[in-house]
Amino acid sequence: MPLHGTTSAAARISRSLAMAC
Repeated sequence: MPLHGTTSAAARISRSLAMAC
């Protein structure tokens, strides 16, 4: 699995949590 792929997923989750909060 590409590292940038995992980073994108983590960044997306972080943004989702930030927006939800």
